[in-house]
Amino acid sequence: MKHNKSLFIASAVCSALTMAAANAVETKGGHYDAEKKHCHGAALKGQNDCAGEAHSCKGQAKEDCNPKDWKMAMSKEECDKMIAKACPAKK
Repeated sequence: MKHNKSLFIASAVCSALTMAAANAVETKGGHYDAEKKHCHGAALKGQNDCAGEAHSCKGQAKEDCNPKDWKMAMSKEECDKMIAKACPAKK
């Protein structure tokens, strides 16, 4: 029961972060949300950091480099590097 409560809380936090207002900056093949430190389009299948538009939790990305999934990045430059490394076709 305790595990279910923790999972519910983690899902709720991820959902709240995802729904927050965006301050997005376009980047190669995705975009960087400076307010939330999200690098959209850099996550590989099963390696997203939290909820996305198509699912509700971490690790549920269904495909590589989907702009609806994201990874944490501290700057637009770091986001660009992540996308270039994970998704070279999107340069």
